[in-house]
Amino acid sequence: KILGVGPKTADRFKEIGLETVGDVQQYNRQDLVELFGAFGEYVHDVAMGRDAGEVVEPSGPPESISTETTFEHDLAGYESVWPELEALVKSLHEQLRQEKYAFRTVTLKAKYSNFEIHTRSRSLKIHTTDLEPILVLSQMLLREVLIPGRKVRLIGVRLSSLQDHVAPQATLAKWSAVSRA
Repeated sequence: KILGVGPKTADRFKEIGLETVGDVQQYNRQDLVELFGAFGEYVHDVAMGRDAGEVVEPSGPPESISTETTFEHDLAGYESVWPELEALVKSLHEQLRQEKYAFRTVTLKAKYSNFEIHTRSRSLKIHTTDLEPILVLSQMLLREVLIPGRKVRLIGVRLSSLQDHVAPQATLAKWSAVSRA
């Protein structure tokens, strides 16, 4: 896929035998320019790995981090699903810790055996890096999202409203208490 090549342009490319990026790489650049103008030049350059665009570094944390798992066999009931979700939560918390983010919102996703998807979210008042709020909110959201008698095919958890985590600074009162000790 090349940015800017939508369905209509892809159809025009197919008419001249170009269906893959590899096809574009093999095609004469000047012929593409004659057929498509500056856009043909752009497409050929991108296919060849050349792009004059500026490399932009991401600024700030991502919008969210998440993980999910599809079960080998569909699961029914809180007692069956919670251990799987708990493992996901702990894994996601480790990722949060390693990437040094704090979160404010927990979202739970459940896909049922009929592929129907239900999600529920809860937000905290302040950002945190702690595991306990993720566990508590995940348990609460799981109870909300489960439908009695329905089997769950997939479960996922997302942490969002992320911000970079900076260790809190000691207050002057704490600092003076430490220096007197």
